[in-house]
Amino acid sequence: YSVEQHQIVGKAVYRSGRPVAGITVVLTTESGKEVQRTQTDEQGEYRFTDVRGDYLVHFPDEPVAKPLATARVLK
Repeated sequence: YSVEQHQIVGKAVYRSGRPVAGITVVLTTESGKEVQRTQTDEQGEYRFTDVRGDYLVHFPDEPVAKPLATARVLK
């Protein structure tokens, strides 16, 4: 059999475009249940693996200047 791995890959950046490194990123269901937690790398990038369905991405410990986030699901 074949398993297709789904991922959410994103990048957190300040409005200036500078990456936000080392912050916590949390993936939750639409009802708020935490599914996974990770941290951004030096480039502000983060990855959640083996996800299927609809999720929300949160930055619970946001710095004073809120980061912007982009994400895409890799199939």
